[in-house]
Amino acid sequence: MRKNQKSNLKILHINNVANVPSTLVEGLKKAGFSAQLYQPAVGTDNNHKLSNLALLSQRIKDILKLAKYIKNEDFDIVHIHYAYFGILGIIGRYPFFLHCHGTDVRENLKHPIFKFPTIFSLKKASKVLYSTPDLYQYIKPIRKDAVFLPNPVDTENFKPANIKNQPEAEDGISILIISRLDKTKGAVKAFEAAKIIKEKHPNVSFAAFEWGDDLRNYPFVPEIKLIQKVEYQQMPKIINSYDIIIGQLEIGAIGMSELEALASGKPVICNFIYGNIYKESPPFLLAKDAKDIKNHIETLIRKRGLIKKIGDKGRDWVVKNHGQETIVKELLKIYESY
Repeated sequence: MRKNQKSNLKILHINNVANVPSTLVEGLKKAGFSAQLYQPAVGTDNNHKLSNLALLSQRIKDILKLAKYIKNEDFDIVHIHYAYFGILGIIGRYPFFLHCHGTDVRENLKHPIFKFPTIFSLKKASKVLYSTPDLYQYIKPIRKDAVFLPNPVDTENFKPANIKNQPEAEDGISILIISRLDKTKGAVKAFEAAKIIKEKHPNVSFAAFEWGDDLRNYPFVPEIKLIQKVEYQQMPKIINSYDIIIGQLEIGAIGMSELEALASGKPVICNFIYGNIYKESPPFLLAKDAKDIKNHIETLIRKRGLIKKIGDKGRDWVVKNHGQETIVKELLKIYESY
């Protein structure tokens, strides 16, 4: 870092995970900094046109190309997202901040292939950041000095909008299960709750995105409409077309989806056990099982006015604790302390 030119920092974020980096870059630009987002080549050769050796060769070329770009542009801060992508900085021989987001440490530190590059990346990073409080238990044995940086939310994009036509039925409430259909998200509990609710309140509608590693394990459930995953730019409109959002129900931590739903003024039902890390606990409707979900929904059916009241409270909380400007200020403190 150029100690005497903090306001002129050139910052590069690498790998747009869950749109957190792009939101940070946008916020840094608003704060007057030179910030860019670079998306490296990820995954495999989907068209199977390259041999494993040729694919590896291509990836190495991509890494070296990025390293040359960083050197030529003279970036002060290189901020890499997703743990094992720290390999980019290690091979490229430049210092880097490493930002962990979830599966990259929860699962990959146990993975037979990804474990070692993940550990190596964590050890070599100048500073390690993590986006949800539960991740520290996985990172601590390797980097005790890791810092929690709450996910930033674009509250200008995700905000309440009166685009939903309210149904005439008294209990005509629409609910979106927003999490991936993965075992780590616990969506099966929401599916169980939907069956119970529909028996007593047939006018309540449920929808879930047709995506996730465990999709094949979810049998056809007539109570729930499966909808196609949409582009990120369409998510504010999608969220605002429902009354209630159900988030993850398993790991006890929340991600961008739950926060963006709160920012949109929606009551969010989820499992969250880290409320004490905030001065004011988030106004989630806490649930650990189908019974809890059912009870929350039935309360909102009986007291429709609570939907807006809880939604407004959630919106205010997100702006205060996860607003883009707030989180960028915290990030700059981390940069400046290095």
